[in-house]
Amino acid sequence: MKLMVIDTPGFGDHINNENCWQPIMKFISNHFKKYLQEEVNINQKKRIPDTLVHCCLYFIPTTSHSLRPLDIEVHEAPEQSSQHSSCHRQGQHADPGGEGLLQTAYHHRPAVQCDHKYQVNRKRILSRKTKWGTIEVENIMHCEFAYPRDLLIRTHMQNIKDTTSSIHFEAYCVKHLHKSSMTNWARNGGHRIYTRRT
Repeated sequence: MKLMVIDTPGFGDHINNENCWQPIMKFISNHFKKYLQEEVNINQKKRIPDTLVHCCLYFIPTTSHSLRPLDIEVHEAPEQSSQHSSCHRQGQHADPGGEGLLQTAYHHRPAVQCDHKYQVNRKRILSRKTKWGTIEVENIMHCEFAYPRDLLIRTHMQNIKDTTSSIHFEAYCVKHLHKSSMTNWARNGGHRIYTRRT
């Protein structure tokens, strides 16, 4: 399996974060465009490489406050062309009404990043050493890494790909091809027909 991961360091760190998600949306749109061009190409490849963005993980910052306006705006962006999964980095959940955070009965463990193996209980496992002890990446009592990994790669991978292809990419194709056909029709016969958007 080939997996491409795109990171966006510094997202939302500016003083003015207005439309800061636009470069991400443009990136997704460019990949859709590239895939569409491969599909409509006369000399089509036997197997078109899948360059579509299937899922965006949005990490909600660790604060004791409710969701930031930026978090809400990103999830409500009208031009969303990918599936979003939000990951909380702390032991609290946003309540259904969105008015604040509710402490849950159990504690969420953060997703821990590491690429080293340490000896734990006579086994070499991915873990991270801290002054308080060793955090085991695969142990759900220590870290939530296993949940998004299983969701994205094991249990729902094909479903996510199918949804991207049948909903998001199809919507992009309809919008893009309709726009192209209207442009060609307007230019047909050497004259332009100007239409006004309402």
